[in-house]
This record gives sequence, C-alpha cells and structure tokens, in this order.
Amino acid sequence: MVGYPSGDGFVSFQRLAGIGIRYRRTIDYMDTILKEQSVSLWTNDNTEPKLFVMKYDFYGNNLTLGDPLIYKFFDEQVFPYEDGASCYASFAGWDYKYNSGEQVFLRKKTTGFYTSSATRFYYAEGKLTKAEILITPMGSLKKDRWQLEPIYNSGNLLIGRRLMDGKTPLWEETITYRLNGMRDKVQRVKISNGQRIPVFEIKNSYYTDNVLPAPEH
Repeated sequence: MVGYPSGDGFVSFQRLAGIGIRYRRTIDYMDTILKEQSVSLWTNDNTEPKLFVMKYDFYGNNLTLGDPLIYKFFDEQVFPYEDGASCYASFAGWDYKYNSGEQVFLRKKTTGFYTSSATRFYYAEGKLTKAEILITPMGSLKKDRWQLEPIYNSGNLLIGRRLMDGKTPLWEETITYRLNGMRDKVQRVKISNGQRIPVFEIKNSYYTDNVLPAPEH
C-alpha cells in the first residue's frame, strides 16, 4: 500500500511489483526497432545534399536533437506529419492525444501561448484516411491550412503521402518497405512548376540481436 498527502486528507492506493524474465532466444523483434536514419537533405541554395544521421534509442527517442540542423529538420519537416502509428517518441514542446470515439489523433506543438502547429489525423477502421494541418509560422499572424493525403496500393499498404494546399500539391512522398514489413526508405519531392524537386531521402536501419547481452550458461 502506497500513500501520499492530498489537500487536507491522505490518498492511498495499491501498487504491485514483480520480476519478469525474458529469454534471449524469444526476443525476435529487434529488427522492428528503429536505430538510425541516414538522411540526404537538399536545400534551395545547393545542388548536393547535406548528409547526416539521426540516432534513436529503444523507445523511439531521437538522440541527435542537440544538433540545431537536425532539430530544425526533425521538428519542422518530419515530426508534424507523423500520425499515431509513428515509431518516433514525442519530445519537448509537443503534445498529442487520441479520441477513440471519433477515431481522431491530434498532434500539436505550442510555443508560448499560441499554437504553431496542429494536425488532426482521421481514421476509418484503424486506417488513416486524411489529415488536416494548421501551421502558424513563428512571429506571423498568417495561418497555413494544408491537407495530408495517404496513398495506398491495391493491398492497402501505405506507399506514400501527399501534402496539398487546396488543390495544389506541395510535396509528395514515396515509401518503400523491407521484407519484414518495416519501412526501408522515405523519399520526399516538392512540386514546383510541374517539376519534382528532391527535398530529402531517409534510409532506415534497425537494431539487431547483436546488441543483446550474451546468454549466461
């Protein structure tokens, strides 16, 4: 029994603790946990991409956000567009919640007393159908309202996404997968005057059994 003071009274509750044993031979999911992402990032002022690596722990926390370039890239171009099925853990400044009745996942970022990014992801039978994105640039009263459209193949596998400003496409992504069903690569291009211009490419790598401790004999 654990207790703590609350107002003029005292609240107590039961707390259970136990020890679990997980055998190394039964851990067969290491190749589903994201370890690193090799990124090629194109900008408006260069023809050769900037290359960097984003590293993750077992819980999906990005361990490289101390680098200003990586933080800006992850915070502005990657994280806002990830829905409730994302492998990424949330980080400072971001909140999220899921309404199971309406099947809506809300992700938002707040800076000071106003919202700078808010996205509503809509589902039907557990499948993402659309997303509505509201972006307020820092120091601006103007709000950008975009729509994120998922792209599925005939087998209902998500193979891409498209960001729309009304009927105008802003960018489009292509997603490829590994044999075990995990994402292998994400490529994003922006649409300008009918041309497809590369924005970034992310190549995923996953943990392996090699990081596990050796079995005891």
